[in-house]
Amino acid sequence: MTDLHATLQAALDAIAPCSVPFNLDPEAGREYITFSVTDRPGDPGDDADGPRVAEVSVYYVCPLAADSLAKRAAVKEACDGIADTLIRETDQSGSYGQVYLYTFQVVI
Repeated sequence: MTDLHATLQAALDAIAPCSVPFNLDPEAGREYITFSVTDRPGDPGDDADGPRVAEVSVYYVCPLAADSLAKRAAVKEACDGIADTLIRETDQSGSYGQVYLYTFQVVI
């Protein structure tokens, strides 16, 4: 799992400062990325030791007035290089700022 954290941080730090451990504070008025990783058994239906699956959530946060389109595309592209599933982008923006959530899974 440490390798996954390092891989995520290296890929995302090139886009915007990465806040690790997970820290979501959109009211701070600054641009940053934060993420969380939770792992679980890959196939709980059998008794064999199989691969584990990491559920990854990546948040891109920036001020409300910022033009975020290019950075959002870069975050999605960075996640695409890591993800084993499709990446889901959810806009969680509000009057406090722009917040975009990217969720995907990685087999570990």
